[in-house]
Amino acid sequence: MLFVQHNLLAQNANRQLKASTDKNAKTTEKLSSGYKINRAADDAAGLSISEKMRRQVRGLHQTVDNISEGVGYVQTAEGALNEVQDMLQRINELAVKAANGTNTNDDRMAIDREIQQLKNEMNRIFSTTTFNERKIWYPGDQKLLGYKPVQAVEYKGSTTYFDITNDNCGVIATSGYLIEANDEGILVSWDGYDGQHYTTERIDWDTLEEKNYAFSVGQHFDPQYTALRDSAGNPLFDFTISMDVHGLATQEDIIAAVNGTRRSSGAYVYMSARLEDTAGNEVSKNWKDTGSQVYFSASLNYRPAYDSHTKADDGYDFNAPKDDFMEPVLSGGTNLKRPSATTVDAAKGSGEKWTFSFYMEGIGNVTAESDYISYSSPDRDDDAEGIWWDWYDPKDGRAPWKSGNGYNVPGTLGGAMSALTGTTGLLGKEQGGNTDGGGSMTFHFTLSSGGNTIGSLSTTMPVKTSSPPDTEESILERINDLFDGNMILDLYTDSGDVTTNSNGDYGAAYQTTAYRRPINTPIYGGICSFYVQAGTEGGQHIEIKYEALSTIVLGMEYTNVQTIESAGRAINEVKGALQMVSEQRSAFGAYQNRIEHAQNINANVEENTQAAESLIRDTDVADTMMEYSINNILIQAGTSMLAQANQSSQSILELLQ
Repeated sequence: MLFVQHNLLAQNANRQLKASTDKNAKTTEKLSSGYKINRAADDAAGLSISEKMRRQVRGLHQTVDNISEGVGYVQTAEGALNEVQDMLQRINELAVKAANGTNTNDDRMAIDREIQQLKNEMNRIFSTTTFNERKIWYPGDQKLLGYKPVQAVEYKGSTTYFDITNDNCGVIATSGYLIEANDEGILVSWDGYDGQHYTTERIDWDTLEEKNYAFSVGQHFDPQYTALRDSAGNPLFDFTISMDVHGLATQEDIIAAVNGTRRSSGAYVYMSARLEDTAGNEVSKNWKDTGSQVYFSASLNYRPAYDSHTKADDGYDFNAPKDDFMEPVLSGGTNLKRPSATTVDAAKGSGEKWTFSFYMEGIGNVTAESDYISYSSPDRDDDAEGIWWDWYDPKDGRAPWKSGNGYNVPGTLGGAMSALTGTTGLLGKEQGGNTDGGGSMTFHFTLSSGGNTIGSLSTTMPVKTSSPPDTEESILERINDLFDGNMILDLYTDSGDVTTNSNGDYGAAYQTTAYRRPINTPIYGGICSFYVQAGTEGGQHIEIKYEALSTIVLGMEYTNVQTIESAGRAINEVKGALQMVSEQRSAFGAYQNRIEHAQNINANVEENTQAAESLIRDTDVADTMMEYSINNILIQAGTSMLAQANQSSQSILELLQ
């Protein structure tokens, strides 16, 4: 049948062509995207299943990375413990060495200094070793073990020397450089030899922190003091104040530690002293039975011309080479006045001092008078008399030496005898057989001129307790032998260019008073732990747990080898510490093996889950290409049939002719 109004054949062909075109569009989309499911309508159930698999696959992939990071953490900790073990083995070696009876006390002290440094390094490792800014041995479940005092601020740097010249001798400090600190910053002030008061500008805390708490004094002179700079604007002298600030110290701690401290100042000539007879011949004095020659050491604090003279008066010329004002000139005869007592009883009651006198150009008459006598024993423990000298204190970490209190006596012959047989005398308990090698007395002299103290002088005398031990009589004989009435004391120095200080002999020497304000740093023990997320679900983690370590936890806080007994204890203490470190290191190794197995499992599951998800989501290219080809043929056939159907209406015109 033929119809004009409706071409049903064309409509049918067009519908079939549209269906083929739609199918071809979908196959084209699948081939171009690589996915069978590009929208939920493509496969609603498949989409839901594949998205769950995708979450698992991507989660598993991240767990593999998590475990790699966990392995890095464990390896970092294990590497640090390897170093700790090496140090413990060295400490054990040193402890065994110190326990040998052939060592002297001095030997053990030298060994102990290395041990204390190794202990400090172990604590540093335990407190600072980090992974990704996480401290490895910082316990999450903290147990406070105690506090360790550390200095909030310590001086950092060496003594500074600079030349004293005719230009700067008036503006340098007479009695040190005072450091003042407050919330606004730090400034340094001092009184010059010219009688003027000087300061730096105040240096704010931001600037100090930026410069790592070090600053040049000469670069911060207050601009109002033009006398501190030469015509070109350069500072007439300069030195650096440098501070090492503890990481836990607050600004308030720094201020409290620094404020009011002083950099001591003085212009020093370091001299030796020699003994001569009245004829001017040099004499070498030996302590009997010791084989040690006796020499004096001295330092003379010479002052710039502004102190009490002017350059015109006495020829202080700091720019002139080989200035003679440092050379002592003897006035003739003996310059020694000594106590007259020759018997022990007379010596014990003698209040007389030893006095040397001489004249120095540019300074005048100089007197060296015995001021006090210090004495020490190499005992390492508190004994009945309370002698307690020269030992390292592992409890508070003050290194390297510590002396007892009150072991100075007047610088008289009676004082010298008191140092031997007084309440804490050197010949007290030592003569009873409990001896550590004797002791020594040091005679201290004060050098003065014109009523001012200008320097010091000292010489040390050994006291034997070995067989035969010293007695009061033998010590008195040796003192009188040293300070012989026929002897004179001559100070001498290498002179040279006054402005040359490469050997430290000339120039101004500046040292910093130690900042002794401590802050208490907490020492924690307890359990450290962290999770390695090893699964794709909450709670699927591996917990790494271990003990927070320190020398306290290892039982080595007080480990030392200062005596044979303590060396024996140290061997056992190191043994226990090695066992603890080995156990933790072994635990880290076991954790690493475990999480690496977990990593392998996750990688396998990830691979297989990805394969399953691919079957659901990914395009089967071969199958889809076959479908694409069929659809292409159908489109071509549909297009041809639509054309033929459209031509069928033309036959109606033929009927109308």
